[in-house]
Amino acid sequence: MANGDITAIKILSRIPLPGGGHTVTGVAKNNKVLVIGEITATYVSTGIDLSAEGGVPALGADTADFIKFSLNTTDGAVIADDALYLIQLDHADGLIYMLENVGVADAAAPTDADAVTLRYVLVGDSHVADLT
Repeated sequence: MANGDITAIKILSRIPLPGGGHTVTGVAKNNKVLVIGEITATYVSTGIDLSAEGGVPALGADTADFIKFSLNTTDGAVIADDALYLIQLDHADGLIYMLENVGVADAAAPTDADAVTLRYVLVGDSHVADLT
C-alpha cells in the first residue's frame, strides 16, 4: 500500500432527501441523498487519491453538491479538534488534501505514511431511485 492510497471506504448512513423534484407521474427525478461515511487511508502531502477508487461515486453518490471532511484519527490517535485542519477534495484531479489551519496554535497536519481516518458528510445526486 503506497502513501496516498485509500485502504477502505465505509458508508455509515445513506438517506434519501425528499424535495429533489419529481416527474409528472410522481417518480423522483434528482434522487438527492445525504451520505455519511468514513475513509481510511495512508496520508501523503501530495494528496489522498480518491480517483483511484472511482471518485465521488465511491463515497455513495454520483455527484457531490456539498462535501465536508473532518479528521477523526491519525495513526490511531483520536483528534480532539478537527477544526485544526482544512480538508478539501480537488474535483479536477480527485485528490483529498489536508492543510493545517494557520492561526490555530499547535496545529500540525499528519506526516507522510501516517494512517488517517476521515469522516465525511456528502449531499448529492444518486442514480439509484430506491435507496431502501
